[in-house]
Order: sequence, then structure tokens, then C-alpha cells
Amino acid sequence: MCRMDFGGVFRNVCLVYLPDISVGQYAIVHAGFAISAVDEATAQQTLQLFDEIDSLQAAAESAGDNETE
Repeated sequence: MCRMDFGGVFRNVCLVYLPDISVGQYAIVHAGFAISAVDEATAQQTLQLFDEIDSLQAAAESAGDNETE
């Protein structure tokens, strides 16, 4: 088990499927299990895409709020 940082949110993660992963490496986590290691470039690209999705969702919600006023 370890504690992983998900953009400032820390969660306990089971490493049974990735016993050789080290501090500072990135992993794909599903349902509390680290299931695949990824390189830093892939991790950064994925995190950037998540940020873009969050921004688009916030903009869509804001636009929806403005329509009801």
C-alpha cells in the first residue's frame, strides 16, 4: 500500500499489481489499485487533458446558469 497524490488529494492505493513501482513514478489507478505504470510525459499529458475537461465543464455549467437568469 502507498499514499498517492492526485493533484493535491491524497489517497491510499494498493500496489499488488505493480510491486516494483517506486516513489516519484506515475501510475494509472482504478478503484484503489495501481494497474499500470506510465512515463512522466504521458502522465503530464493526461493531467493536462483532465484540466481542460474541468475547464470546459465549468464553462458549460456557467453558461447553463446564465441561461436561467
